Amino acid sequence: MDPIQSMRVFSRVVEAGSFTIAAQKMNITTAQTSRSVAELEAHLRTRLLHRTTRKIALTEAGQRYLERCQQILQDIDQAEGEARDAQANPIGRLRIHSMTSFGMRYLVPLIARYGERYPAVNIDLTLLQRVPDLLEDGIDVSLVLAKDLADSNHVSQRIGGSFSVA
Repeated sequence: MDPIQSMRVFSRVVEAGSFTIAAQKMNITTAQTSRSVAELEAHLRTRLLHRTTRKIALTEAGQRYLERCQQILQDIDQAEGEARDAQANPIGRLRIHSMTSFGMRYLVPLIARYGERYPAVNIDLTLLQRVPDLLEDGIDVSLVLAKDLADSNHVSQRIGGSFSVA
């Protein structure tokens, strides 16, 4: 039994006033709807609904459980929405490290533009010639000039190459 799904089914049944209508709205069978509520009641060891062939009504325990379910489901929906929106509407703190000359030349102008586009993101830019300990220093992204990363546990992406004239 998936408790969250069972809460959703139970709430929809009460909202619709019918197992059949709730099933149609959720694109599941009436039997699945009925089974889900029955499993929930067995799990809770209490009756949530009084059922007749024509009508359903909440028990007192069912009323209290419904109120909690609605709050929990609303919180879950909100948390899922915030997580989905994180890509489109980033928020929070982003800690970036770069070598000094590269950061000054390329990142500072990009960070200014990024800040205009995503004002809810606070960017901390650290410019150092040494490669910091990413975990210990809490760095989210590090742009370094290196042939290979010393710690293979880090995810890396080659973004370009460099050359020098002797």
